[in-house]
Amino acid sequence: MKKPLSLAIGAAVVALAYPASAWFLGTRVEATLAEQYHSVDEQPYVKLVSRDFQRGLFASTETAVLELVTPAELSGIKQEEGAQDPAAKPAEPIRITLRTEIQHGPLPGFSTLAAAVADTELILTPEQQQEVTKVLGDKKPLQIHTVFSLFGGGTSTASSPAFALDLPPGADGKASHLSWNGLQMNIDFSSHMKHYTVKADAPSFEIKDDKGAQAQITGMHVEGEQTRMFDDVKGFYSGTTKMTVAQMSFVDAKEAEGSEGPAKSPLLLKQLTYDATIPVSGDFIDLIGKIGVETAQFGAQNYGPAHYDFSLRHLHARSTAELYQALMKWYADPARLANKEIGKQFEGMDVLREPALALLKYSPEFHIDRISFKSAQGEAQVSASAKLGALTPEELANPFMLIGKLNVNADLALPEDLLGDSFNSAQKSSFVDQGYVTRDGNILRSKIAFANGQFSVNGKPFNPMAMGGGK
Repeated sequence: MKKPLSLAIGAAVVALAYPASAWFLGTRVEATLAEQYHSVDEQPYVKLVSRDFQRGLFASTETAVLELVTPAELSGIKQEEGAQDPAAKPAEPIRITLRTEIQHGPLPGFSTLAAAVADTELILTPEQQQEVTKVLGDKKPLQIHTVFSLFGGGTSTASSPAFALDLPPGADGKASHLSWNGLQMNIDFSSHMKHYTVKADAPSFEIKDDKGAQAQITGMHVEGEQTRMFDDVKGFYSGTTKMTVAQMSFVDAKEAEGSEGPAKSPLLLKQLTYDATIPVSGDFIDLIGKIGVETAQFGAQNYGPAHYDFSLRHLHARSTAELYQALMKWYADPARLANKEIGKQFEGMDVLREPALALLKYSPEFHIDRISFKSAQGEAQVSASAKLGALTPEELANPFMLIGKLNVNADLALPEDLLGDSFNSAQKSSFVDQGYVTRDGNILRSKIAFANGQFSVNGKPFNPMAMGGGK
């Protein structure tokens, strides 16, 4: 009798413990989703209109409505009078409805061990669904599958299907065709989104018309790893993000009336990269951006490889985070967005003054680490840096006193023929004779500096008014 009784008691405990665990994990996932939506709502580009969470014992359902804020709304620019038909209805805000079906753990769907499994999809109106069905058939426009770990964090996979459609003819009567080869994205996130990694791939996008005009982007890939720096500043992360595009091309097929021949004005870019890095060193961070392209072909001329590398260095991390917070708050201020008068979009920026001055106190530096491109005349290269010396409170309060603490350096190497008519031969010879410019074959070189309120070029005092013939 003892063994059957023990088994019965154990089964009863399990039967009671599993529902309790499922209920507890359901409350935890609800809190996690609430935190994620709160972080989204803090961004100026998206508004959380509503969120309804219906929690059950073993499963829950959430419906969230998001409103996208357009660039025009964020800028506060009002359309000019007469530019819009008075009889036309105001544009409806762009709203997205997401519905998420959640199965609670610890054995959601009896298929895995997790806190919960959630499946999210886009909910469309009957009219929208009818139009989407014409393009996608029975495929869903967006699917997100998330597995929440028992120990916090989780993994999300998002996807959208490939499709192709014919666009309505434009004012010129030309028919256009659009094709999109789908999207895949994976995000691994820790508890409270303190750390996350992301990878995304979009194989190709193309739009073309019957006359041969075409825009195409292929091989888009994004990956990154981010770590939140301060618990009280949700959107401020350090880490790395890299975006690559295998090829981008544009062809304008517009030809002169009555002429025949190949498409004109081609633009071809190959192997584009954008690297953004925010490394941390003690209480300071750097913001480093690198943009590169191996082939930059405009018509028959290839200017690649071309590079633009820039950085903000020695930024006090806490001061930068506070400036970021103030900027986001100002950008999304409902009062500012509601004021559509032209010229009013920059009102209220005085809230940025205090955090900006606090950041300047730590002598930040701005660098153009490299601008370079190839040309038929040779390779052009430019680099520059600007930084402030140590500042006193009095100097911070007086912008004119900051000029005296500003240090600027620049190195220029430009093909002589690339300057065109900017300088005539006599001017070039004059600068060379005075030592302001040195010749290295077809390349003109100069080192420009500004320190202690004085300009110098190649180590020689220089009066900028001399450029215009002044003294």
